[in-house]
Amino acid sequence: MIEAANGYHITAFRSYATQLGRIFAAWTTVFAFFALVLFFLKLGDTYSRVWFMAWYVGELIFFVCSRAVLGAMVRHWADDGRLERRAVIVGDGQPVAELIMELESQSDNDIHICGIFDDRSPPSLPDIPSSAPSRSW
Repeated sequence: MIEAANGYHITAFRSYATQLGRIFAAWTTVFAFFALVLFFLKLGDTYSRVWFMAWYVGELIFFVCSRAVLGAMVRHWADDGRLERRAVIVGDGQPVAELIMELESQSDNDIHICGIFDDRSPPSLPDIPSSAPSRSW
């Protein structure tokens, strides 16, 4: 269920707070399915409701805590450049400049532009204001 909610992507790990609702919804859906199975198979008297609820709450706390730790690790690795996606742009002109400015304006951008290549001489790429001084092309 978490995979169906796109919970296993790097961007999901980086934005921990936005994923809490999806984790809660996925885990609640799984438990609702278990409750329906127990109801329709008439196994409700076999299992303790207290343990059933304790399992639900305990696992929910585990998911939240483990996602917080994993999110912190992913953010640390991203800051170190380990999870950075690298791109090379082939082309020149205003569309390339617009693409670069769009990528730079995104807050959760993990794409590092390694270079811009074009077979034209001289290049016609206009000056691009960079919001991230560490990036160079």
